[in-house]
Amino acid sequence: MTAIVTICSAALEPLFIAIFKIYGPQEILGLSPWGIANSYYWQLITSLFIQKHANGINSFLLINLTFNMYILWLFGSQLAEYYGDKSFLVLYFMSGILANLAALAAVSLLSPYKMFIIAGLTPSLLAIFVAWAMLHRETTLLLFFLIPIQAKSLLAVVIAFSLLIPLSALDFVNLFYHMVGIASGYLYSVVVWQQPTPYLYMQNIDKIFMGWGHHLHTKIRRYFFSTPQKSKIVDIKTGKATLGDDAFIDEMLAKISRSGEQSLTRQEKDRLRKISEEKMKGN
Repeated sequence: MTAIVTICSAALEPLFIAIFKIYGPQEILGLSPWGIANSYYWQLITSLFIQKHANGINSFLLINLTFNMYILWLFGSQLAEYYGDKSFLVLYFMSGILANLAALAAVSLLSPYKMFIIAGLTPSLLAIFVAWAMLHRETTLLLFFLIPIQAKSLLAVVIAFSLLIPLSALDFVNLFYHMVGIASGYLYSVVVWQQPTPYLYMQNIDKIFMGWGHHLHTKIRRYFFSTPQKSKIVDIKTGKATLGDDAFIDEMLAKISRSGEQSLTRQEKDRLRKISEEKMKGN
């Protein structure tokens, strides 16, 4: 879908601008303060499916698109296979949307009156690579098809270059854009997938986020996926619910020994009768 939308938008961009004299696919699909101001909220997602500055189809666009699609297939397919398609797609779109919001905020603060378009899947690719390298930390790759390097070492190199390149150019929009993509991949891996980083100095931080993730996961499962419990008989006087059949029988026997059988309520007698019938059927 990304390849098709990118090529079509690049091919139609000059046609819309030169002939129809209207905004082209870059302005309509790419994220911009102008678009959000005009309620083009779909741009938060559609901007992930086009390449920035794709004004016509050229060799640079095709090389860039081919490289991005290769990275997406190479690392993304392994994550999808290991963690599941749905979980992978959540990481892909979440990282892209969050990075778009961060870049949009930076653009609004630094260049509020400039027609600045945010587009591309760079933050999603960074998040995917971070998650993949955390999972396959000891895997050896051939950098430039020549230099062997472990995934955890390449991860440090990729993070360093992704942050230093925009920082050296004082491009704070792309700096935040990349930072959020990297942070999304890390946090999603640690919190959701419970996968720590391969670096010793990050162990304490990893444990904190993994603990939060485990606590959150437990709460979500308890709230949304808890097994319905059978209705319980409540003691009218105490208002206390019994925990199960055996506990209920013990409680009733203790009550009878204290106050006699006449102290049992109608609900308690009915419950005892049903339990007795169920046990007779089981035998």
